[in-house]
Amino acid sequence: MKSFRIHYTDYLTGILVILLSGLLLFYIDHETRSITDLFKPVNLVALMIYFIPTGLVCFGIYAFLQFRGNKNCLLWSLVIGIPVGFGLVILALSFFMGRL
Repeated sequence: MKSFRIHYTDYLTGILVILLSGLLLFYIDHETRSITDLFKPVNLVALMIYFIPTGLVCFGIYAFLQFRGNKNCLLWSLVIGIPVGFGLVILALSFFMGRL
């Protein structure tokens, strides 16, 4: 039976890329006027709402790809997982706010 191991550098790189992607998502928002707006308490809470599901999706894909023996599992997990994670959060928020 195969097993997988998350390497600490992959783990930290994944966390950093997901956080930076979330900040980029908020920075391109039309309500953000400056970089200091990104660190308001409301945006930090929203960042965590996006970060947790996206992180779970990315590291789930990472584990699956590493289990399958993929050499670029971190790259592919981030390329696939970040849009999927953000999309799922946006879809869930739209559903719960009654816009869907």
